[in-house]
Amino acid sequence: MAALCGLLCLWRKLRTDILLILPLAILAYFLIGKLLDGLSISSWVSQIREFIGAKIASSFPLGEGQLMQGILIGDTSQMPKYIYKDFSTAGITHIMAVSGFNMNVVYSLARKTLGFLPNIFRDISSLAMLSAYLVIVGLDNFPAMRAYFIQIFAFGARISGHRPNQVHLLILATFVMTAMNQKVLESVGFQLSIMASLGMIASGQVLTKPICNLKESIFATIFTLPVTIYYFGSINLFGIITNIFVLPLIGPLTYLGMVYVVSPLTLVIATWLPAQLSHIIVFMASYFAKINPVQVIIAKNNTALCAGIIILLLVLMYKLSQRQNLK
Repeated sequence: MAALCGLLCLWRKLRTDILLILPLAILAYFLIGKLLDGLSISSWVSQIREFIGAKIASSFPLGEGQLMQGILIGDTSQMPKYIYKDFSTAGITHIMAVSGFNMNVVYSLARKTLGFLPNIFRDISSLAMLSAYLVIVGLDNFPAMRAYFIQIFAFGARISGHRPNQVHLLILATFVMTAMNQKVLESVGFQLSIMASLGMIASGQVLTKPICNLKESIFATIFTLPVTIYYFGSINLFGIITNIFVLPLIGPLTYLGMVYVVSPLTLVIATWLPAQLSHIIVFMASYFAKINPVQVIIAKNNTALCAGIIILLLVLMYKLSQRQNLK
């Protein structure tokens, strides 16, 4: 009975969003999950990824270039082992993968570039570019797909004159992705993405926009701690400090990297700025890796501890949302 009452309460809160946005979710399911299955696009995608990799390799040193490829298309196959080890020791390997942050940067950049168009055409064109980018980075990239669906749902809300709750957007995206692939919930990357999204919501950030300040970065990092503890059995306390220095640079680097890749000419200024930012990040990873990191070792698969931390974080999130509503 209690479970039924809980489901009824959840339906009352979500029904407006579901009735407005679910048709778009079904459409996205068939476009992404079904239509592409019948198209021979793998060779096109490989050629595009090779073109991006070759263009970056022609203008950037090996370490900086591989960092750029990791941020833009998630490819770190040629990353020198000693540099990857530095990133791992410093606790910032996650920046070398395409995530929801990158998807939001692409969408934001597309909307700004197409600002001369009417709003509806600008949004549709930006979503089309975002769809192409998702195909390039891979449909098996669950954090990227989560951000993609949230952008689609948010677009549906805008054209209907409705402003959905951020938590509802996250629930709907998780529901659709689970319907498409039941294994999505087993993905550690997806679980980290969900917890980081909850942290962003707790900090007052809108999920359709990239992380843009230190507060949001700290909240996202804290909320991923339960997943990190459960699967890896340790917390890199120094990694939290490293992230505070590195994360603010990822946004500008991603923007500049996108501009560099799509520019028809390899302009000196378009190359110099992202190269300098990449070099700074590689240097900081090397510097912080040399400092003995402070790690707290905890037993893996500690369900009780992780559940307790999640409950505390959800309570914190609820209290912060109440405070924001009072303002």
